[in-house]
Amino acid sequence: ILDKIYLVAVTPTGSGKTGFLFLSLLVMIAIAAKPSLCPYITFPKDPAIVVVCPTNSIEQQMAENMGKLGISALMINADTVISARLGGEDLWIQAREGVSMLIPGPEQLISRGFQELLKCETLYDRVCALGVDEIHLLLLWGLAFRKVFTQIAFMRARFRTGIPMIGLTVTLLSDPKVADAIFNLLRYITQHEFYLLRRSNARHDIQILFRTLVSGIDGLHFPEIAWVLKNNDKTLIFGATISLVFRLKIHRVYVG
Repeated sequence: ILDKIYLVAVTPTGSGKTGFLFLSLLVMIAIAAKPSLCPYITFPKDPAIVVVCPTNSIEQQMAENMGKLGISALMINADTVISARLGGEDLWIQAREGVSMLIPGPEQLISRGFQELLKCETLYDRVCALGVDEIHLLLLWGLAFRKVFTQIAFMRARFRTGIPMIGLTVTLLSDPKVADAIFNLLRYITQHEFYLLRRSNARHDIQILFRTLVSGIDGLHFPEIAWVLKNNDKTLIFGATISLVFRLKIHRVYVG
């Protein structure tokens, strides 16, 4: 990152992916305060990084984690913009100074507030890196139901030339065609321009169980998952569609 080389890190959940973001930022802040630490590179007085996350919950988690590290982070999405406005505040004005990590939602990248923010030199000149969490969603979501996610590609072009991008994901298939498709969405970037760090996601302690579903997949009741709901372990129930997830939620509420 210090050499301004783009990075895509594919690492397991819980392995500390966000470390690539906050460690890079902390190093930038340290060098900005004491240039002798790394004489061959310079950073502005108050370096900042812009990070885009796919969901509000991930944005909130990111902001909270940065706060624990003493990093000033500002999360801007539809909910926080409205909440701040009701309190007589403007988050886009707050973002101009004193924020080390700006976390805008994908939809905010096409907002008037973001456009005006890019015209503010106090922020524009401070941005030293761009981050994208769950970068594989550029392909999975950007070409399907959430096309605004592709605005991340244009975001890179709006900042100073040469700013490195940090892409993080747990899921990026080894098929080079998949990676090439993602990089093509980033506009004028090829896979060879990124340093690809891939760590194994293998889970050898996982046991796969198959159970026959006897209730209708389009229904509202799923007694087959009762054994899952009754245990006290953390459990992830995956639904292939938003509709199915909604109906699974209804079943969960219904059975208590």
